[in-house]
Amino acid sequence: MSQYANTDFLETDISVNNDSNKVEGTDFDSEKIPVGEINKGLISLKFNPAAAAAESIDFEFAISYDNGTTWTSGLGGDAFKQVQINTDVNAISNVVYHSEAIDLYGVTHIKLNRVLVSVGAGNCTEINANLAKAREF
Repeated sequence: MSQYANTDFLETDISVNNDSNKVEGTDFDSEKIPVGEINKGLISLKFNPAAAAAESIDFEFAISYDNGTTWTSGLGGDAFKQVQINTDVNAISNVVYHSEAIDLYGVTHIKLNRVLVSVGAGNCTEINANLAKAREF
């Protein structure tokens, strides 16, 4: 039997302009999602690109191993988890959806740390992320 939990990182969707980024704690407040006793999760991302292009939107996540007292501080390639998606991928009613597995062994909490829209990717709206986790018992 499994027990599932889905949690959005952002209470409300955000927007990020072309060649800009928004950072947690300054531009938005991310939920600090407790991981619990799971080792793997599924991150689901969504955004609405104003003008689809072969350039990326990057979602970067930070983690804590000590119940949120300290967080990984890396950005870009040093982020705990970085997901890059071109804005010209298939969309459903103009919104792009993407999901990816994430390893959470030893992690106590995870948060969305930064969203970066590359030069030429166009403005993006309706940006959010979700963590789905399942625990077998």
